[in-house]
Amino acid sequence: MFGGAGLFLDGGMFGLIDEGRIYLKTDAELDADLRAAGAGPWIYVETRSPKAGVREKTSYLTLPDDAVDDSEAACAWGARALEVAARRRAPRGVRGESKPQASSTRARRRSIA
Repeated sequence: MFGGAGLFLDGGMFGLIDEGRIYLKTDAELDADLRAAGAGPWIYVETRSPKAGVREKTSYLTLPDDAVDDSEAACAWGARALEVAARRRAPRGVRGESKPQASSTRARRRSIA
């Protein structure tokens, strides 16, 4: 895909490693917090296709430098990226709300009946 390694958990990608740097998937809130901590963007440059040479911003930012050697800080940032990835994978309803899981729907039906 991009010459790096994807970081996956439960079928969702929450980060990547490219050129020795760790990048985390972000949403608006995590993006702002990571940038405030000194993180920088992962910019993808397509090498093949009609978009060859075009720089594209992504929703991935570096792990802040102070967290690279601090496993607790790295885990805290990573946990937030996992949450972002999980929300993006969640099924959406008509209004953008998460759809209830089938088991919880059945449980509600039983309690109503």
